[in-house]
Amino acid sequence: MKKKLAVLATEDDLLVDLTLHNVPAFLLTEFAEKIVMPYYKGNINAAIQDLMHKALAEKDFFLSHINAIRSGNNVAVRKLPHKKALEETLSEGTKIVKDELEHFLEGRDRQAYLAALKAAATPARWTEIKGAVEIAKASTVNDATVYRILENLKAAMIIQEKENVYRVDDPMLRTLLLTSQVT
Repeated sequence: MKKKLAVLATEDDLLVDLTLHNVPAFLLTEFAEKIVMPYYKGNINAAIQDLMHKALAEKDFFLSHINAIRSGNNVAVRKLPHKKALEETLSEGTKIVKDELEHFLEGRDRQAYLAALKAAATPARWTEIKGAVEIAKASTVNDATVYRILENLKAAMIIQEKENVYRVDDPMLRTLLLTSQVT
């Protein structure tokens, strides 16, 4: 009697080569300069894989907004043009993100946390974040305080840390922070 062997595919068994077609050279150059070199030490493979993971992680968020535009009040009932419906949907999403941020900041040092978040909205290293917090507080801040702020933000999945660089990945929160819609 022959034994059947169960063969499970490992991740290495599923690796495929990826070729990009019809991608403008300027786009690849800009991607390499602004994303791959500073955040991935020149490893374009790691950058593309990371972006794929992030796209999959954020798909539910974006799909819910797209569905709201397609079938929600803004287009279907109110008969708004697509662009206007998108603007209103993003505005509503921004309000939700702002409310969530306000809830998170309750009972915390608002000034210090917002300074750290605004610094991380344009990816920043520890020293840049500490400097931003010190400027906001107009005084020296000890390392333990900055560490606690960053750990709390990471634990709440508001910021991510990769290779000692802290960043706000949520596009709506990042926009909210960079446009000074929260103070």
